[in-house]
Amino acid sequence: MSPETRDKLVVYSLGALLAVLVALNLGWFLRGGADHDDLLDQPAPTFAVPRLDQQGELRLDDLRGRVVLLDFWAIYCGPCKRQMPALQELHRDLQGKDVTILSINTDDPREADRAQRVQDYIQQGGYTFPVALDSGATARDFGVQRIPTLVIIDREGSIRYIHTGLAPKEELAREIQRLLAAPPRA
Repeated sequence: MSPETRDKLVVYSLGALLAVLVALNLGWFLRGGADHDDLLDQPAPTFAVPRLDQQGELRLDDLRGRVVLLDFWAIYCGPCKRQMPALQELHRDLQGKDVTILSINTDDPREADRAQRVQDYIQQGGYTFPVALDSGATARDFGVQRIPTLVIIDREGSIRYIHTGLAPKEELAREIQRLLAAPPRA
């Protein structure tokens, strides 16, 4: 085999391998990411994360009796940014109901300007739901491997919904309304 033919074969092989990897990754993302079935209907891991506004910590235990939507996201994540307006609409639409939307930023905690960059982004977007800064432990406890990952926790503190990737606002609203209407579990 000539060197020219061998080089073409290598280039075509690498291109085919890359195409397969991209297709698998895209399929994984569109399917909703990692399999979280082992977390569904289980008690949510407890956490205490510092508030972006530096007004203490947000604790899951303090939200018992409310339906909680957690949004794990980062500034560098395009899909995360596209999810935020829907979360703001839900936050506005569900005002006065027993629902908390909590945005948990997963940007690298070692970045010196992280809090300021997140604060600037939140202010520019006009987002009014609570935002917390994760050290990495909360995302790890919830099995977050890709972002955005959205988790809905019922009033009793059990995980009822997990979605990785963009989630339609209607789907999130439907899940939240279903949990709000559900009688307390025994």
